[in-house]
Amino acid sequence: MSQYKENECDKLVQQIATSVISQWSGRPAECGHHIIHRGSILWRWRLMNIAPLTVEEHAMTHAGLLNPLFDWQKEMFQNHRHDLLERYLNEHNLIREEFVNQAYDYLKQVKYDIEHGLTKWEDVIKKERAKWED
Repeated sequence: MSQYKENECDKLVQQIATSVISQWSGRPAECGHHIIHRGSILWRWRLMNIAPLTVEEHAMTHAGLLNPLFDWQKEMFQNHRHDLLERYLNEHNLIREEFVNQAYDYLKQVKYDIEHGLTKWEDVIKKERAKWED
């Protein structure tokens, strides 16, 4: 069950990222670029870890030709790139499956809210940042 939910979370992140504009060019985003590598499950589905980009901008980012990140995203990467899921789970008394289920429910709600004009990408990111910085 967990692998299915993880795949669904990955899809939701990309669907949400492609429903907004590129943070670099302002054109319609075609993908979401993970700032902290998607291998870090702790950060994989946090939308503040996603930079909505066009496919060309994404390729240029991986080629080292473009740095589309905001200063706060660069700082976040430096401060949290080595965070461990196990430590987070222990601190929050969770198991991995609960963590994945929470991420899934959250992403489904954000997707719905953005699609129905109940919130904007920028507001979601502000809320995530405020929550994480507390």
